[in-house]
Amino acid sequence: MSTFGQVIRIAFWGCLEFNLLLLYLIFVFFPLVTIMAIRRIHIKNKMKRKMIRNGMPRKQAKIYSKKYQSFLANYGSMRGIFRITRKTRKLVEEKKEETNNKPELENMNSVGSYSIV
Repeated sequence: MSTFGQVIRIAFWGCLEFNLLLLYLIFVFFPLVTIMAIRRIHIKNKMKRKMIRNGMPRKQAKIYSKKYQSFLANYGSMRGIFRITRKTRKLVEEKKEETNNKPELENMNSVGSYSIV
């Protein structure tokens, strides 16, 4: 094969691989990174709301939640973020079960306290 044919073949495969790389970036990598960022922001806002509800001042809660978000951005992988969201869902479900499983109260005793059934 001539040198010109080799150059054409290399150029063809180079263009094809470049196009495949662009397709991968557009349809796989960028959506994953976007989803990861959205989840990090969602987790940050949930943390901030929870800290404010527990009595922390707004500015301090904002600072702590931002630190937590940057921790997730630096050290959290996609798999780690999915694990964190799964754990938080389990915690929420457990809390709901605890509130649903409160003991029923019978009638009031003569002393004024309730007896548990």
